[in-house]
Amino acid sequence: MVIVILIIAAAAMRIMLRFDGGREWNKSSSFLGLDGENCSIDFDSLKVNLIMTDYSMPGMTGYELLKRIKESCILRQIPVVVMSSENILTRIDSCLEEGAEDFLLKPVKLSDVKRLTDFMRSEGKKGEKR
Repeated sequence: MVIVILIIAAAAMRIMLRFDGGREWNKSSSFLGLDGENCSIDFDSLKVNLIMTDYSMPGMTGYELLKRIKESCILRQIPVVVMSSENILTRIDSCLEEGAEDFLLKPVKLSDVKRLTDFMRSEGKKGEKR
C-alpha cells in the first residue's frame, strides 16, 4: 500500500508532497486549488491519504486552511490533522468540530505517530474493500 501525505508546514507556508522523493510548493492554498487558481495536483490520479498542517502559519491559520479543505468538493474527504505547540483548548475544539481527524501537540510523540499510522492503515483497508 502506498501512503501519500501532504505536509503543510509553517516555514514560509511550504508544502511537502511526500512519496517517491519530494517536491515543495510555496503556497498551500494555491497548491491545493483553494484560491480559485488551478490545482497543482491531479487528485484524480493521485490518492492523498492524509493532510497534516501546522496551526500557526503566516497568512492563514491551520483552522482557516481546514475550513477551506472541508468546503472543497474535491478535498473534503481527505482526513486532516492539525498540529501546534500551543495547548489552547478553544483552538483544539474548533479544529475538531470543523472536521479535523486529530489535533496533535508538538513535539509529536511516538504514540501520536502510531495512532495516525493505525488510522491510515484502517482507512486503506476500507478503500480496498470498495
